[in-house]
Amino acid sequence: MPSKRPKSEATISFSKVDLKGISLPHDDSLVVQVEIAKRPIHRVLVDTGASVDLMSLNAYQQFGFGDDALKPEGTYLHGFSGASATIKWSIDLLVTFGQAPCQATIQVKFMVVRSVVAFNAILGRPLLTALQAINSLIHLKMKFPIENGVGEIRGDQKRTRE
Repeated sequence: MPSKRPKSEATISFSKVDLKGISLPHDDSLVVQVEIAKRPIHRVLVDTGASVDLMSLNAYQQFGFGDDALKPEGTYLHGFSGASATIKWSIDLLVTFGQAPCQATIQVKFMVVRSVVAFNAILGRPLLTALQAINSLIHLKMKFPIENGVGEIRGDQKRTRE
């Protein structure tokens, strides 16, 4: 199980090259595909305003994760969908970003809620900090240090607009 993220001396930057394939102007969210517990998961929102990493119970069950691995939680998430949502469970899952060989895998503690969510998962500040990720909304891209450079993951503008 990964513990510490490798430190890279590489500089993370964005340029016009990173805009290739992006329709401008836009104000789209960064919605990506990642691998969670070795399963490709689409419709994952990267939300720098979220104080937790979140997965809906419905998405959790659809992906075939076992309910026996859920840990009970007894707290609330305030401001979610304009109201409070009860966090019933949490689960630690490995999440992989990017494509080999430029990828990173970290363990993420997802809060699992029964609320209906438009995304399969929401990646918030805890994950972004652990990954040491830098996001660019205009480029619809996230970059992160890896052992020998910089990994990246691009948002899917078409899926974001659906």
